[in-house]
Amino acid sequence: MPLFEACDLSIAYAGDGQAAPVRLESVSFGLDAGRVYDLTGPSGAGEVHSAAGLRPDDAH
Repeated sequence: MPLFEACDLSIAYAGDGQAAPVRLESVSFGLDAGRVYDLTGPSGAGEVHSAAGLRPDDAH
């Protein structure tokens, strides 16, 4: 059983009255205790926003 699990995660940005572009759609994964993970991608691909979307609601 993973220490952390995300199921069917989707992230979109709020737009100026327009439809929000979806950055992640229906992504699921688990993170095991005692492991090191790396979230990488090209500049501007949304790694920081994606990771921020995983914070608990009380951490925002």
